[in-house]
Amino acid sequence: MRALKPALRNKAGQPALAPAPKRNPPPPPKRQSGAPNLFGLRRSSGTRKSATSADGTINTARVPLIAAGMILLAFILAAMRFEQMAVTQPQGASIGQIAVSPSQQLLVILEDQILLHNRAGLPTRQIASSDLGISENATVVYLDQETILSQSQTPAAADTLLSSPLLRCQLNTRQCEPLLRSVGRSSFAVANEQIFIADGDRDKLHKLKIDGSEIATAPLALTAPKRLLLQEGILYLVQNGSQVLTIIKPDDQGFGTVLDSVALDSGDALATEHRYPRDLVYLNERWWALLSNEDFSSAGLYLFNLRFRLDRRIELPPSARPDALVVWNDKVLVRDSHGGIILRFDNTGAALKAFTSEALSEGLSAGDRERTLTHWLQVLVLVSLVLLIVGLLILAGLQSLRIRVFTPPEQPSEARLDIHSEFITWLEPAAELRQRAIRLGSLLAAIAVLCLLLGIITDISSAGILSLFLLLIGSAGLYHALIRSTRCHLGMVRDHLILVDHHNTYRVGSGPRIQYLGNFVMVDDVLVYLGNRLLAPFSMAPLQQIFQPLIATGIKVDQATLHVKLLQQRHPLVLGLGGFVVCGVAAVTIMLLG
Repeated sequence: MRALKPALRNKAGQPALAPAPKRNPPPPPKRQSGAPNLFGLRRSSGTRKSATSADGTINTARVPLIAAGMILLAFILAAMRFEQMAVTQPQGASIGQIAVSPSQQLLVILEDQILLHNRAGLPTRQIASSDLGISENATVVYLDQETILSQSQTPAAADTLLSSPLLRCQLNTRQCEPLLRSVGRSSFAVANEQIFIADGDRDKLHKLKIDGSEIATAPLALTAPKRLLLQEGILYLVQNGSQVLTIIKPDDQGFGTVLDSVALDSGDALATEHRYPRDLVYLNERWWALLSNEDFSSAGLYLFNLRFRLDRRIELPPSARPDALVVWNDKVLVRDSHGGIILRFDNTGAALKAFTSEALSEGLSAGDRERTLTHWLQVLVLVSLVLLIVGLLILAGLQSLRIRVFTPPEQPSEARLDIHSEFITWLEPAAELRQRAIRLGSLLAAIAVLCLLLGIITDISSAGILSLFLLLIGSAGLYHALIRSTRCHLGMVRDHLILVDHHNTYRVGSGPRIQYLGNFVMVDDVLVYLGNRLLAPFSMAPLQQIFQPLIATGIKVDQATLHVKLLQQRHPLVLGLGGFVVCGVAAVTIMLLG
């Protein structure tokens, strides 16, 4: 008989338990292709939100509406002011008075600087206008090589009697003293050590010595003297608003007598309405005259013979708006203060290269940069006001919807669900979803590049480029929102529907707790976007055959309920559409103001 093995005992002498036979663990359930990351899931919060009364909601919604109305009024006032500034101010840097000294030194007032050039047109000195007390729109005439006469003009006082001193300024010492302390808005000329002044506010013509003592004075009906010119012993007067050139006797005996009034016929006055003389100079036995229409929206340069018979019209650039003439070095300079350019013609009327210098170019560039910066600051102000108005209107809409904000139940059914259960059926994703998203993104990128190339080729303005960039940014944000909204999951177990949204938050519901409308299905505060024809996140056959009957057991809600939940959950589609609308409004505003 075989001997029995002694029983195993532990250290205490007690029989030891026999080891349990080894068993292989059951294989883990195979992960379904449509299942979410189960380790990243989180249940939706069951916190109840405080209710708001309807009266309180309506009153709260009125506050942003009132604020939006006030900001809209500020926008209208600011736009009107900026438009007025754009009309009254020149487009480029402003060129002021131009004067020529007896030795052909050229003086140009540019913004707040006085630029001096020698006979060859090279800059010699630069003087700040504030050092002499001369404004940008001052009238300047040379007395001698280093002495000028200047009077500041004040257009704001056009309907009142204006008195301002006539200053005599030394350029070398940068000092000024009043030659006459009280003179109306005037035009003056210097010749033969005499000063002639046409005082438009007092309807008087004065003749003075160099020291300011009066030689003669005469009453003369004046409107707004523009140019007083002494040529070969005769005074010629051009005035704003007058269609005639007035010829006046300058002698002491009979001083101020009007000898004749000549209407300068441009020949094409019926077509151009160039009937109003604006400026007049004499060179090479011809009269050079600037003639314009009544509101000075159009002007031309004309040559007349000694008897003021039209010789011909001189062609100017199409965008030119000439407003002053100066004879310099046997040439005529034509100032276009609106366009910031000084045109130049020889004594026969042939066009030469426009006058420029290093100092003038630098001043014009600085003025253009300042005006560009001012313009874009104005655009930024208006765009900010528009965006603020849109934001306040959206806020008012959200406040009016607060009474309908959804409050999730206190005992969500997902607390009793094992989300890791192998009995959950997850809806498979659409085939080639990633490839479709990449193709859609590539298509949008190609369209964006094509739009930019077309913008560059067509040479659109900087405002157009900025507007195009804003639209492309809004489109890119909308594409990103669409892609993110497709990162959802649908599952079902028995008669319960499981929704997992883009935040990886899940909800479980059945029957009336399931809500749907269009391409959205909801359980409480969790929404899933079912996609569209362009980009569908789920396989259509299982969705229609298996999940759609379960979804149909729920309740079809209205648009307002869907909008409330989309806004409350900050759904990517809402954010994408909101960003696109904001970019679109900003782009349109910039295009209109640019």
